[in-house]
Order: sequence, then structure tokens, then C-alpha cells
Amino acid sequence: MSDQVTIDPAKLADTEYTPPMAQAIPLGIQHVLAMFAGNVTVPLLIALAAGGPQLITPLVQIALLAAGVATLIQTIGIGPIGSRLPVVQGTSFAYLGILIGALKSGATLAAVFGASLVGGIFQMILGYFIPQVRKFIPPLVSGVVVMTIGFTLLPVGIKYSAGCGAYPAPFCKAGFGSLSNWGMALLVIIVTLLIRRYGKGIWSAASIFFGLVIGYIVAFPLDMVNGKALAKIGTSKWFGFPDQHFGLDFTSPAAVSLIGLMIIMAFITTIETVGDISGITMGGANREPTDKEL
Repeated sequence: MSDQVTIDPAKLADTEYTPPMAQAIPLGIQHVLAMFAGNVTVPLLIALAAGGPQLITPLVQIALLAAGVATLIQTIGIGPIGSRLPVVQGTSFAYLGILIGALKSGATLAAVFGASLVGGIFQMILGYFIPQVRKFIPPLVSGVVVMTIGFTLLPVGIKYSAGCGAYPAPFCKAGFGSLSNWGMALLVIIVTLLIRRYGKGIWSAASIFFGLVIGYIVAFPLDMVNGKALAKIGTSKWFGFPDQHFGLDFTSPAAVSLIGLMIIMAFITTIETVGDISGITMGGANREPTDKEL
């Protein structure tokens, strides 16, 4: 078969390999679709804790813009920065607990952004010491951390499958938990697994993408797709930037407490990152990541 259909594992193990556009486009779309729900869920929950649904749009815009820029830096690289691996950067569920708790206790979004900035700078500094820290993070430890964070996503996945997404219970619409919602979720999962198991080449590699496409094809005639929402997409702007400014707070008691928690969480998410990147290199190239990649 031609190279447009099959994927050579040896080529995919080479980080400098550029697949043909016929393969790159569906695989890239799959990456975006796979990370989109997780990237949107975190700012959505933060918005609801910070003041209400009116904050969802600007916070989601900020999260997606930052995720896009960070992903380009991580994959393409700028000088010594970036692993140059197929890593999609985004929001982290690991921080949700402390941020929602702080917001419900009276902290402002300015304090959240200020603490996040300081925590991010600290994690950048921590990155220079990865070769020394790595010897204290065996695969078992990083694997358990990644698995634990994955378990925290189970309630989110269940609510999405039931038809509510990441919204708290009061925001769930009628039909939440209906058999039609569970059936559609099960259909997408089964189709994705079957394509992954029995598909060849690009079909297997892009199984999530094809599973979602088939799910939408089935959902349309069953009136399970929000037509009004699709109409809004057609009339929306192609490009847009957040139009709200929340400020930065580094000195209030809430901000100082959050900064301390962010620094602690930086160590935990560093272990998570080591596990994530190790999983990528082991799954794609059957090797451990280098210190430079980490």
C-alpha cells in the first residue's frame, strides 16, 4: 500500500519525521479534539467558582490561547526551550482543587493569575534541575501520579457521557443521564476501540478522530446535536481575543497563600510531566526521554 495510507513505525519514532498531509491533518485534528474537552473544562469550572457563567468565555479564550502558544513552543522549540515532541500543552486538573477552594474562600481571579505566574516561573527554574531530580522519579512513581490524575478525570468523563459536560448539577439540562446519551457515548467508545484494534495505518492512528466523526453522523438524524449552537458558530468571528482584564495580585493574603500552594503543586506536576513525556517516547519510539526533552 502507498505511504499515504500506511504508517511506518520506524519513521514515527524519528522526531524529525514529517508525515504526509493526508496523515498529518487527521492526526492533528485528533490531537485538538482529544485535548479540547479537558482544556475547556478547567477554565469552565474556575469561572463558575469565581463568579458565574459570564466569566466562561474570557477564561476559555485565555486557556486556549495559552495552550496553543505553549504547544507550538513545546513541539517546535525556541532555542533550548521545548521538548520537540508531539506534546499538547494545556490546563491541568491537578490545580483545580486548590484554585476552586481559594476562590470560594474569597480569593480573586487576580490572585489566581498572580499565583499561577509565580508558579509557572518556579516550574521553569525547576526544569533546569530535571537531570538531578529525575533520578528520584522512577517510572513507578511518575506512572502512579499520572494514573491518579487520570482517575480524577473519571467524574468529568461520566458527566460528559451523561449529557452535562463539566457543569455542576444545577446547570444540567433535562435528559441528563438518559439512555440516549449513554448509548451515544458507548457507541463512540466501541467504534473508536474497534477502529483502533482492527484498523490499519492512519485508520488505527486516528481512531479517536474517526470515532467522533461517526458519532456526529449518527447524532445528527437523532436530533442530538444543538442546531442553534452550530448556527452561532457560522456567525461568530474567526478570531477573537479576551476582552476582559483581571489584573495580577501578588501581595494579598490570598495571593501569598496561593503562591505557596502553586510552588508545591509545581513539584507534583513536574512528576506528572515526566510521566507524560516518558509515555510519549516509550509509546512512539520505544525509548526513555532524554534529559533535554524533559
